[in-house]
Amino acid sequence: GILMFATDYAIRPDELAREVEQRGFESLWFPEHTHIPASRRSPWPGGAELPRDYWHTHDLFVALAMAAAVTTRRILLGTAIIHTWSRHPLAAAQEAMAIEHLAPGRLTARADGAPPLGAPPAISTRRPTSLRVTLAGRMTTTTRTSP
Repeated sequence: GILMFATDYAIRPDELAREVEQRGFESLWFPEHTHIPASRRSPWPGGAELPRDYWHTHDLFVALAMAAAVTTRRILLGTAIIHTWSRHPLAAAQEAMAIEHLAPGRLTARADGAPPLGAPPAISTRRPTSLRVTLAGRMTTTTRTSP
């Protein structure tokens, strides 16, 4: 599959989705990054400066909706990450169900380093490394956790 930060200076998500599908890729993934610390006391793990993509990222579910609206029933659409700690779980579920309505059976949602679906961190000392959400009239989740 293809992963891209949907930003104001990149190809539009709907245009990218058409291109990805026409080239035979099986999936298209968008990340989200909603919060940027005002202080850079902690360095970004990938280098000295935080890439500008993080500062310009479009809303994840808006990008997915644009991709869903212009692609066939074949291509899978995914969230490279959902920050469940920054989204209200009901709002995230509503957004995911809207994408599921537009693209039945094609949404894969992943949440890394955060409690599943907005649960408080105290519930478990293990952190989820992925979350798969499949909606077909109901929501089912599968999580893998790390020790």
